[in-house]
Amino acid sequence: MNRILVVATIVATMGTACSGGAAETTRSTTQADPAVTSLAQAGAQSQPVPTTVDATTAPTTVTAQDGSFLPVYEIVRRVAGDSGDTVVVLLDPASYTSLSDIDLANVVNDVYDRFPPVYEAHIVDSSSAADLALEDAPSAADLAVLDQHYLVRLEEGFRIVFTGPFSQFPVLFIAS
Repeated sequence: MNRILVVATIVATMGTACSGGAAETTRSTTQADPAVTSLAQAGAQSQPVPTTVDATTAPTTVTAQDGSFLPVYEIVRRVAGDSGDTVVVLLDPASYTSLSDIDLANVVNDVYDRFPPVYEAHIVDSSSAADLALEDAPSAADLAVLDQHYLVRLEEGFRIVFTGPFSQFPVLFIAS
């Protein structure tokens, strides 16, 4: 009987997580492309003030949702493309004590959902890796930086590929 209760609880929890049942503690506004909106830190007392920025040059900071773990991140680069945009996402290492493959997949999904159209995303945890993420021919020294700080990427708008210290994890897919 206890096993059935545990399984039912897990299934109910997963259903709530997949359906987006958690309430957001941040607000955003819809802006015309290629603009994005900065969001206030979760738990902040004052109301967030949306700021429209040029998505190709200025960073966008996003914080966690109520009841969920999501590291703070910034979109530090956005390049428009015919099939969707390519973004470079910089995680703030001060916003987490550890990361798992699930945490990184959640970041990819969050970027994909909040800032469409995203065709390609590169998730890194250092500004030096962010500068190198879109390099066509990185040097050996650049590759060493990327091996340590380039964590995951989204390919073709649906495939999540783990890299660097997370390369042992299998490829995941964004469900439509």
